[in-house]
Amino acid sequence: MQRYLRIGFGPIPCSCEGLTCGCCSGINIQYYDFNQKACMNFTYDPYEFSLLINMLMNENSLFTQSFSGKNPPPACIPFSMPLLPQVNFCLKFFNLHTPGYNLFMCIDFETRIQSTPILVLHFDCMQMGVDGIQYHKPEDAEIPPIEESQEGAEIYDEVFEEGENKTSTAKPKTSVSPEKDAENPYEDEIC
Repeated sequence: MQRYLRIGFGPIPCSCEGLTCGCCSGINIQYYDFNQKACMNFTYDPYEFSLLINMLMNENSLFTQSFSGKNPPPACIPFSMPLLPQVNFCLKFFNLHTPGYNLFMCIDFETRIQSTPILVLHFDCMQMGVDGIQYHKPEDAEIPPIEESQEGAEIYDEVFEEGENKTSTAKPKTSVSPEKDAENPYEDEIC
């Protein structure tokens, strides 16, 4: 009976603690005596809107970099072999936003030869942070509208008519009568 080499892909187990989430996976090819464990840790800083990434291979850090969430460039790791062009393995982050103290992002994995993508793997989007980790399909990922702050009352500069005493310390009058407001809606208005 002939043995075939099989490599399976499936969901990668991830877990979070505070604002740090990690995902680990391994590959074990017994035929070649190849057994490796890779982990990717993400730490989100909500105040800086940044993400610290640490890539580990067999418990050794291979790559650590912080990315701004505003417009992050792809994170690439070069891989060189003699007599072959340089290959870059890249993580491309997009659709980043922060719902509360969480980070929502979509990720593509790209393999590039001489800066040209030759393989692109699309992954589900994820939301991670204080609410744990959740997965979303990229086509279902919408950037929520920015809510205007309702904190505090609106503040206006005081307006004076010509001839009014600008240094008056008298308390302003208020109108509670709808009839009076209809006659002159701006009379006795507090600004």
